[in-house]
Amino acid sequence: MFLQRSDASSQRAMPPARLCRGPRPRAAGGYSLIEVVMALSVICVALLGVFHLLAGVLGTNAESGNRSFATHLAASRLEAARGQEVASLVTSEGNSDPELTAALGPSATWDLLVTDIGPGMKGILVTVHWKQGELAQSVSLGTLAQAGGIASIRNRYAN
Repeated sequence: MFLQRSDASSQRAMPPARLCRGPRPRAAGGYSLIEVVMALSVICVALLGVFHLLAGVLGTNAESGNRSFATHLAASRLEAARGQEVASLVTSEGNSDPELTAALGPSATWDLLVTDIGPGMKGILVTVHWKQGELAQSVSLGTLAQAGGIASIRNRYAN
């Protein structure tokens, strides 16, 4: 700023006020509106990607849980079939179960397929069917069973 002196000889005129001051100095740490909008845009795009990924993970998790339950049910039905007398095993299809329909939906069923392999030997295949959305899903587990069960095999090799 210009200072005025008290003596008349050294008085100078004040410069005229400028109409255009030029760029205003920025306050320390301040952000402009465009910077805030751009930052929020980047954050929104990143969050959309995260939410899309999360939705995919949740769907995969549900599918994995259904497949795990179906495998567990097939294993328990297979063990129940192995506990029966081999000669009494017959094929049955479209079996329903309250536990199965509660977990996998009303269209879920399980099948027991029994095939003759040889004298006193049968193949047992348990298949669980269900719908995951619009896609048909299934899990199959199989084994061989001999007449007399596991004890007859042990006795044959013990002699």
